[in-house]
Amino acid sequence: MAPTFGEKIIKNYNTLGGYAPIKVSTSPQRPPGPWKIDFPVKSEEDIELELKKFELDRLSQILCTSEDPVLIDIRNEALASVKLIAHDVYAESLNKKRAELNAALQKWRTYREDIIQKQKEFEDRIKIKVNILELTDIYNEALPHIGMHNTHTIKAVYPVKNKSIFDWLWRRK
Repeated sequence: MAPTFGEKIIKNYNTLGGYAPIKVSTSPQRPPGPWKIDFPVKSEEDIELELKKFELDRLSQILCTSEDPVLIDIRNEALASVKLIAHDVYAESLNKKRAELNAALQKWRTYREDIIQKQKEFEDRIKIKVNILELTDIYNEALPHIGMHNTHTIKAVYPVKNKSIFDWLWRRK
């Protein structure tokens, strides 16, 4: 088998010593022309920061993997300080959550107090209505003795025109 244009013959290691034709692309991956690659320009400060970061990474790897007792002590002190910092951050976030919960609790308490106040006002209104109904019952019972018929019943606060229940009660005493 003769190789054709655009094909190369390479040894196929998957078979036992056989050769397999593999097509090779003749067209370039990028269009022809001047290619311009823009590399980001870094300042000296950025380069120094990257170097320091690289050194810190290297030192932290050495510190974490070393068996030297001095480095182990340094590692333990660093872990303790990290734990303290984490504890401080946790305590600060806990205090913030506690403040939010206290604010929500205070809102709930004011809402509850408003509900209790409205309930008391409603109960007072009911008491007033009950008192008015009791007075109307007294008035209705007294109507036949005054000389009025029993069909006249009170349906409002002022049962008789231009007179109130309280006028009648005052006269009754």
